[in-house]
Amino acid sequence: MKRVAKALALIVPLALSAACAHTGADPRKYAGLDRRLDPFTYIEEGKLVALAVNTQATRYREKESYIPLAVGIANKGKKTIRVDRESFILYDETGKRYPMVPFSEVNQRYERSPSDRQFTTFFEIWNAKWPVYTPVPSDFFPLRTARIVQEFIELPPFHYTAEYLYFPHPEDGLVNHRFELHVNIKPLEEPVFVKFLVD
Repeated sequence: MKRVAKALALIVPLALSAACAHTGADPRKYAGLDRRLDPFTYIEEGKLVALAVNTQATRYREKESYIPLAVGIANKGKKTIRVDRESFILYDETGKRYPMVPFSEVNQRYERSPSDRQFTTFFEIWNAKWPVYTPVPSDFFPLRTARIVQEFIELPPFHYTAEYLYFPHPEDGLVNHRFELHVNIKPLEEPVFVKFLVD
Protein backbone atom coordinates (compact mmCIF):
# COMPACT_ATOMS: atom_id res chain seq x y z
CA MET A 1 0.00 0.00 0.00
CA LYS A 2 2.88 2.37 0.78
CA ARG A 3 4.32 1.77 -2.68
CA VAL A 4 0.96 2.51 -4.30
CA ALA A 5 0.59 5.72 -2.27
CA LYS A 6 4.10 6.83 -3.22
CA ALA A 7 3.38 6.09 -6.88
CA LEU A 8 0.16 8.08 -6.78
CA ALA A 9 1.98 10.95 -5.06
CA LEU A 10 4.30 11.09 -8.06
CA ILE A 11 1.72 10.45 -10.79
CA VAL A 12 -0.91 13.02 -9.76
CA PRO A 13 1.39 16.09 -9.87
CA LEU A 14 2.85 14.87 -13.16
CA ALA A 15 -0.63 14.44 -14.61
CA LEU A 16 -1.63 17.92 -13.51
CA SER A 17 1.54 19.38 -14.98
CA ALA A 18 0.91 17.55 -18.23
CA ALA A 19 -2.65 18.84 -18.35
CA CYS A 20 -1.47 22.39 -17.78
CA ALA A 21 1.15 22.01 -20.47
CA HIS A 22 -1.44 20.61 -22.88
CA THR A 23 -3.83 23.54 -22.35
CA GLY A 24 -1.06 26.11 -22.28
CA ALA A 25 -1.89 27.18 -18.71
CA ASP A 26 0.89 28.12 -16.33
CA PRO A 27 0.42 26.22 -13.02
CA ARG A 28 2.03 29.18 -11.20
CA LYS A 29 -0.60 31.60 -12.51
CA TYR A 30 -3.01 30.96 -9.65
CA ALA A 31 -0.44 30.23 -6.94
CA GLY A 32 -1.11 32.17 -3.75
CA LEU A 33 -4.70 33.00 -4.69
CA ASP A 34 -7.80 31.78 -2.93
CA ARG A 35 -9.76 28.72 -3.99
CA ARG A 36 -11.98 29.02 -7.05
CA LEU A 37 -15.64 27.99 -7.25
CA ASP A 38 -15.57 28.46 -11.03
CA PRO A 39 -13.10 30.03 -13.50
CA PHE A 40 -14.00 33.56 -12.35
CA THR A 41 -15.04 33.15 -8.70
CA TYR A 42 -12.61 33.12 -5.76
CA ILE A 43 -13.67 32.28 -2.22
CA GLU A 44 -12.16 32.61 1.24
CA GLU A 45 -14.19 30.43 3.57
CA GLY A 46 -13.50 30.59 7.28
CA LYS A 47 -15.35 29.16 10.25
CA LEU A 48 -17.40 32.33 10.75
CA VAL A 49 -17.65 34.05 7.37
CA ALA A 50 -17.37 33.13 3.70
CA LEU A 51 -16.36 35.86 1.24
CA ALA A 52 -16.37 35.46 -2.54
CA VAL A 53 -15.50 37.68 -5.51
CA ASN A 54 -16.46 37.10 -9.14
CA THR A 55 -14.59 38.87 -11.97
CA GLN A 56 -16.56 37.70 -14.99
CA ALA A 57 -17.82 41.21 -15.81
CA THR A 58 -14.76 42.98 -14.40
CA ARG A 59 -12.48 41.74 -17.16
CA TYR A 60 -14.53 43.61 -19.80
CA ARG A 61 -14.27 47.00 -18.05
CA GLU A 62 -10.63 47.86 -18.73
CA LYS A 63 -11.56 51.20 -20.31
CA GLU A 64 -14.14 52.26 -17.73
CA SER A 65 -13.60 54.66 -14.81
CA TYR A 66 -15.30 52.20 -12.45
CA ILE A 67 -15.10 48.43 -12.17
CA PRO A 68 -17.75 45.95 -11.03
CA LEU A 69 -17.04 43.09 -8.66
CA ALA A 70 -19.75 40.56 -7.85
CA VAL A 71 -19.34 40.00 -4.11
CA GLY A 72 -20.96 37.44 -1.83
CA ILE A 73 -20.87 37.19 1.97
CA ALA A 74 -22.27 34.37 4.12
CA ASN A 75 -22.55 34.32 7.91
CA LYS A 76 -21.60 30.85 9.17
CA GLY A 77 -21.27 31.89 12.82
CA LYS A 78 -23.63 32.25 15.75
CA LYS A 79 -23.77 36.07 15.94
CA THR A 80 -25.27 38.69 13.64
CA ILE A 81 -22.63 40.45 11.52
CA ARG A 82 -22.73 43.86 9.88
CA VAL A 83 -20.99 45.42 6.88
CA ASP A 84 -21.11 49.12 5.98
CA ARG A 85 -20.38 50.91 2.71
CA GLU A 86 -17.00 51.86 4.18
CA SER A 87 -16.24 48.23 5.06
CA PHE A 88 -15.00 47.33 1.56
CA ILE A 89 -11.45 48.14 0.43
CA LEU A 90 -9.84 46.88 -2.78
CA TYR A 91 -6.04 46.54 -2.84
CA ASP A 92 -3.93 46.25 -5.98
CA GLU A 93 -0.55 44.53 -6.37
CA THR A 94 1.32 47.61 -5.16
CA GLY A 95 -0.77 47.92 -2.00
CA LYS A 96 -2.74 50.93 -3.21
CA ARG A 97 -6.19 51.14 -1.59
CA TYR A 98 -9.44 51.74 -3.46
CA PRO A 99 -12.52 52.38 -1.30
CA MET A 100 -15.93 51.55 -2.73
CA VAL A 101 -17.29 54.31 -4.99
CA PRO A 102 -20.30 56.33 -3.77
CA PHE A 103 -23.58 55.24 -5.33
CA SER A 104 -24.24 58.76 -6.66
CA GLU A 105 -21.09 58.62 -8.83
CA VAL A 106 -21.91 55.25 -10.34
CA ASN A 107 -25.53 56.24 -10.86
CA GLN A 108 -24.56 59.41 -12.75
CA ARG A 109 -21.42 58.36 -14.63
CA TYR A 110 -21.59 54.62 -15.23
CA GLU A 111 -24.12 53.18 -17.67
CA ARG A 112 -23.15 49.53 -17.69
CA SER A 113 -24.72 48.37 -14.43
CA PRO A 114 -27.60 46.53 -16.16
CA SER A 115 -25.26 44.80 -18.63
CA ASP A 116 -22.83 43.81 -15.84
CA ARG A 117 -25.47 41.42 -14.55
CA GLN A 118 -25.61 39.66 -17.92
CA PHE A 119 -21.92 38.76 -17.75
CA THR A 120 -22.03 36.37 -14.80
CA THR A 121 -23.50 33.17 -13.40
CA PHE A 122 -22.12 34.06 -9.96
CA PHE A 123 -25.43 34.74 -8.26
CA GLU A 124 -26.84 31.34 -9.24
CA ILE A 125 -23.66 29.62 -8.04
CA TRP A 126 -23.63 31.57 -4.77
CA ASN A 127 -27.30 30.82 -4.09
CA ALA A 128 -26.75 27.13 -4.78
CA LYS A 129 -23.82 26.99 -2.35
CA TRP A 130 -26.07 27.94 0.60
CA PRO A 131 -29.26 25.87 0.04
CA VAL A 132 -30.34 25.94 3.70
CA TYR A 133 -29.28 29.55 4.36
CA THR A 134 -31.63 32.53 4.05
CA PRO A 135 -30.84 35.22 1.44
CA VAL A 136 -30.74 38.89 2.47
CA PRO A 137 -31.18 41.59 -0.22
CA SER A 138 -28.31 44.01 -0.69
CA ASP A 139 -28.81 47.46 -2.19
CA PHE A 140 -25.53 49.32 -1.98
CA PHE A 141 -25.93 49.87 -5.74
CA PRO A 142 -29.59 49.37 -6.70
CA LEU A 143 -30.42 49.42 -10.40
CA ARG A 144 -33.53 51.53 -9.93
CA THR A 145 -32.97 54.92 -8.32
CA ALA A 146 -36.42 54.72 -6.75
CA ARG A 147 -35.16 52.01 -4.43
CA ILE A 148 -33.58 52.95 -1.13
CA VAL A 149 -29.79 52.86 -1.14
CA GLN A 150 -28.50 50.90 1.82
CA GLU A 151 -25.71 52.18 4.04
CA PHE A 152 -25.19 48.84 5.80
CA ILE A 153 -26.29 45.20 5.77
CA GLU A 154 -26.86 42.93 8.75
CA LEU A 155 -26.64 39.17 8.32
CA PRO A 156 -28.03 36.99 11.12
CA PRO A 157 -26.50 33.54 11.57
CA PHE A 158 -26.91 31.30 8.51
CA HIS A 159 -27.86 34.14 6.16
CA TYR A 160 -26.06 35.31 3.04
CA THR A 161 -26.09 38.14 0.52
CA ALA A 162 -24.60 39.05 -2.87
CA GLU A 163 -24.41 42.16 -5.03
CA TYR A 164 -22.33 44.01 -7.58
CA LEU A 165 -20.05 46.52 -5.87
CA TYR A 166 -18.14 49.26 -7.67
CA PHE A 167 -14.60 50.55 -7.21
CA PRO A 168 -12.35 53.07 -8.99
CA HIS A 169 -10.43 51.63 -11.92
CA PRO A 170 -6.99 50.51 -10.64
CA GLU A 171 -4.11 52.66 -11.86
CA ASP A 172 -2.07 49.75 -13.27
CA GLY A 173 -4.96 48.07 -15.09
CA LEU A 174 -7.18 45.05 -14.58
CA VAL A 175 -6.53 42.01 -16.76
CA ASN A 176 -3.74 39.71 -15.56
CA HIS A 177 -3.42 41.67 -12.32
CA ARG A 178 -3.91 40.36 -8.78
CA PHE A 179 -6.06 42.02 -6.16
CA GLU A 180 -7.32 41.60 -2.62
CA LEU A 181 -10.77 42.59 -1.41
CA HIS A 182 -10.76 43.35 2.32
CA VAL A 183 -14.02 43.59 4.28
CA ASN A 184 -14.22 44.94 7.83
CA ILE A 185 -17.04 42.93 9.36
CA LYS A 186 -18.48 43.87 12.74
CA PRO A 187 -17.96 42.48 15.36
CA LEU A 188 -14.92 40.61 13.97
CA GLU A 189 -11.62 42.08 15.11
CA GLU A 190 -9.73 41.41 11.87
CA PRO A 191 -10.88 42.05 8.28
CA VAL A 192 -11.82 39.14 6.05
CA PHE A 193 -10.14 39.19 2.64
CA VAL A 194 -10.02 37.22 -0.57
CA LYS A 195 -7.12 37.10 -3.06
CA PHE A 196 -8.07 36.94 -6.72
CA LEU A 197 -6.92 37.47 -10.30
CA VAL A 198 -8.69 39.22 -13.15
CA ASP A 199 -8.01 37.15 -16.27
